[in-house]
This record gives sequence, structure tokens and C-alpha cells, in this order.
Amino acid sequence: MSSDRCPRCGHRVYFAEEQRALGKLWHKLCFKCATCNKLLDSTTCTEHDGEAFCKACYGKLFGPKGYGFAGGASGLSANADYVTQEPTSFAQAQAAPMLQRTDSSTRWGGTDACPRCGKPVYFAEEVRAIQRKWHKLCLRCANCDKLLDSYTVTEHEGDAFCKACYGKKFGPKGYGFAGGASGLSMDTGVPYEISTDNVSYLAQAQAAPILEASNSTGGKFGGGEGCSRCGKAVYFAEEARALGKKWHKLCLRCANCNKGLDSTTCTDHEGEVYCKSCHSKLFGPKGYGYAGGAALLSMDTGRVGEITRENVSQFAQAQAAPLLENGRGSGSKFGADICPRCFKAVYFAEQVQGGGRVYHKACFKCMACGKSIDSTTLCQREEEIFCKACYGRNFGPKGFGYGQALQHTE
Repeated sequence: MSSDRCPRCGHRVYFAEEQRALGKLWHKLCFKCATCNKLLDSTTCTEHDGEAFCKACYGKLFGPKGYGFAGGASGLSANADYVTQEPTSFAQAQAAPMLQRTDSSTRWGGTDACPRCGKPVYFAEEVRAIQRKWHKLCLRCANCDKLLDSYTVTEHEGDAFCKACYGKKFGPKGYGFAGGASGLSMDTGVPYEISTDNVSYLAQAQAAPILEASNSTGGKFGGGEGCSRCGKAVYFAEEARALGKKWHKLCLRCANCNKGLDSTTCTDHEGEVYCKSCHSKLFGPKGYGYAGGAALLSMDTGRVGEITRENVSQFAQAQAAPLLENGRGSGSKFGADICPRCFKAVYFAEQVQGGGRVYHKACFKCMACGKSIDSTTLCQREEEIFCKACYGRNFGPKGFGYGQALQHTE
């Protein structure tokens, strides 16, 4: 065969498709392992009797056989298809230390076994804790199945536990030990069971002052005071201080209207908290000049829908007399003008002036059509106001030549 022909197919090899290996020219698609048909290159091929093989197949077919040789590669193999003789004495001597190690803690090559699942632990999945190797997913608390690491794991009789479960199961019990952690607990290890049988006399003596203080002041273990509204313990994150007491933020509300309060908006009456408005309505002075104790006018007696003047003092009547007299004489009511349309008081924010009088903005309308008017479209007749169109129609001249007031006369 000429040097420019492919050793595999025998056809000519041109420059664009050539592959050089083993001192020959090959087609790129012909340069494959003769056993597994894997594509090769000049670095991955080996030759045997003029044929090209990948290194793995070459080792399996033509490499050394026996214990310690995985088909000519790294590993263990005793492939019967290619074994032609018994292992040599040298190979047996090399394998003896490995064969003598029959315990389950290691595998071939010295790989440790996971204490939890018993399977080999390789480097990529290894985590070290309690002087042993574990799979990362096997290093879990034996009680709550929480994933652990070398900082959060504790050991008991060869098994791994998180610190919380270890404390609950194997830590000290009794008052002052929250399952072995910081806190208070009477946990006996049995679900929902709390007992004082295992509390020492020393612990009882230490706890006595705290229990007495909590009973006398409404506090809880650790000194937390009770909320004045609900009686439950008030902790720092939910605490609001008012009237010299501690409250839950959601409990500091007016006892009457349930409005949320703070230390600047609350008042106290017989141990209950009120907003300033409700306090003045319920417990403030009554009568003319007191809008439930606020700066308004009120005759409120504290009962819904009832207004009376019986509880107005002589002093208040004397103060109100000038206002009442001015109101009768000038059409004003307690310093405010009276709207001639609805006869209610007109305050500055809602007033509009027209025809020498003061109206509500909503009342400043044409008497006939109800159209809103202003000072430029206003016409007045007999103390009533009209728009120009209605005024002309009703009170303007009649006859031919007068707009909307047009009438034909005979």
C-alpha cells in the first residue's frame, strides 16, 4: 500500500482530510479504535500488529492480567476472558496487605466508610467530623435530621446529634436547664411532660426569689413584667412604656374607641388607658363651652343624642349672654354669620358674599333654577338671589324684542 493511502480503508488521503499518527496518514473519520470505535488522535492512540487502539482497550486486550491490574489500567481486575496464567508470586505478595484488611471501615485504596451509611467516602463528597469521614448528606442529627458540620455536631455513643437535641436528650434536667441549653425548662425528655421531681433543693432555693417576685408583680421568669391589659409577659422587642407601666404595643389602645396610643397621647382613669378625646368626653367637664372637655361648644351630658342646658353654670350663661344678644340682633350665631338660605352658621372657609349678605358656597344658587352663581352673575329681588336669565324671565320687561322674556301681545 502506498504511503498516501489510509491504512484502515485503503483509499487515497488528501491534504484536507488527513490525520498523521503512528508514522502513517489516516482519514480523520477512519482513525478510530479497532475495538470500541472511539475517535483517536496522535496522543491517545496505541498500536498493536498494525492496528490502532485507544489506551483503555489496549490495556484490556494486551496489558498485564491478574490481581492488581484493572485490564491494564489503575484498579483491580481479574478478567477471565484474557487471563492466560495464574497471578505471579510477586503480584500475590503486593496484594496480601489489601486482602488481609477485611473490616468495613475501608475499601480498596484505603477509602474510609461513612459511619452512617457504611458506603465508601471519596474526596469530593467528604466532610470530617468527630475524627471520622462522612458523606456531606449523611452528617445529620440522628434525632431531628438537621444537616451538621464540624462546629455544630456533638457525639453520643458513636452517633451524631445537633447541640440542641443533645442537650434535650442527654443534658442535665430540672429548673434552670432548658434541655441543657440557656433558658428555663422542666423537660424530662418525655413529650408534653413537665415534672418538678428531679429539681434539686439548691435549684428550688435559687428559684424562690424569682417565683415570689413574679407572683407579686405580675412578672414572668427572668423578670419580664406582665402587660397591664392582657396580663401576659412583655418582652423587650414588643414593649411600650406609658403611665409608669409596660404594655404590649398592640395592647396600648384606648379602652373606649380602640385607637392605638403612645406615651404622649394616652390618659389614665382608674387603671384603664384612654385617648385624650374619649377621656374628656367620658370624664371631662360638661356644659356650655366644653366640647366633651375640648375646645369647642357642647351641651353633651355623656348620653347619646341628649343635649341639655340644665347643667350650664350661671358663670357660663353670663359669659354667653353678649354672644346670644348679638346673634339675635345681627343674624349671627356665636360670632358666626347665618346663611339666609339654610339658616345655619357660615364659617370663614365655606363663605361667599353676595347682595350684602353671607352664604354657604353650596347655598349660593339661583332661587328659580338652582344654578350656581357668583358675584358677577347675581341678581337680587326681595332678599332672594337669581341668575340673570331667571331674573329677566321672571321680572324683566315683556314683549317683542326682549330675549327670553319674549311675549306676543294682541
